[in-house]
Amino acid sequence: MRATSLLRPVALVLCLAVLGSCATSPRQAAKASLVKVEPMHWRIEAPGARIDILGTIHFGVPGAPGLPPKVIEALDGADRLYAELSSADYLGAQGAVTRLIAASILPPSKGLGSYLGEKDRAELEEILGQAQYEALARFKPWVMNLVLTQAVYAQVGLDPSQGLDVLAYSRAGKRDIQGLDSLESQMAILDAGSVEEQVEVLLDSLGRYRTGELERLCRELVEAYGKDDEAGIARLIAASEESGPPGPDAASYEKVFAARNRAWAQTMAGMLEEGGRYFVFAGAGHFVGQASVFDILADMGILQPRPPRAGH
Repeated sequence: MRATSLLRPVALVLCLAVLGSCATSPRQAAKASLVKVEPMHWRIEAPGARIDILGTIHFGVPGAPGLPPKVIEALDGADRLYAELSSADYLGAQGAVTRLIAASILPPSKGLGSYLGEKDRAELEEILGQAQYEALARFKPWVMNLVLTQAVYAQVGLDPSQGLDVLAYSRAGKRDIQGLDSLESQMAILDAGSVEEQVEVLLDSLGRYRTGELERLCRELVEAYGKDDEAGIARLIAASEESGPPGPDAASYEKVFAARNRAWAQTMAGMLEEGGRYFVFAGAGHFVGQASVFDILADMGILQPRPPRAGH
């Protein structure tokens, strides 16, 4: 599993694919401006329209403050709320993951252990415990990879239940939140690739776990986010795509980042055309680095290109 997985929640239910596009008018789009309100909080403004955007990392650090006051003000004052998952999909996400796991049972004669070498099996048993390893070995490799990622979160002391996205859903209460993506698309990404390809990704994760790379990458992501280091987060994402085993990752990257960024840009263009106040909270990785949502909006003629940030 590459470092991009560390931008996802522990259940990986917020890494989704493409939402349909919305049209925008050049006249309206050309007048939009982008400002940085505070760390990981951006604002796009156009005549009659405003979009506040909170970039998140889907897990919380114990002792860290909750939603910043300006974020709360923007969320409470918005006419419409958007997140990676709609309110309904968010509530149904855990059930969808459970159903996908149930559908991922391998044939009794071809369990996960038959794809692994003795050394790898022994190491996974040591990390997960024999009983848990044997239970997980009944399923496709993505399930064990998910649990291995959870172990990394635990080592770093991260709490997915305290992620800013979770806090934003809670703050919204019973207000309707529209989704930038679909839950069905996310489930397809979780189970991407053949069993053999998933085994390669699992073994890559195991190797990175063994060397401490997964823990290091996770800590670096938390540190970069805490410092509002947009370039640092972008580097982590880019570096994660420069190495690793063949398999579904390349196609997944297109779905998880590139295609979604294009779709989200179209959706935000539609918001500006329609007018009103919007609040969007979604993974910070989509709003930093090259080919970010903001870059795509600039290419569409909606935003001026962002100047380089000093020191980044």
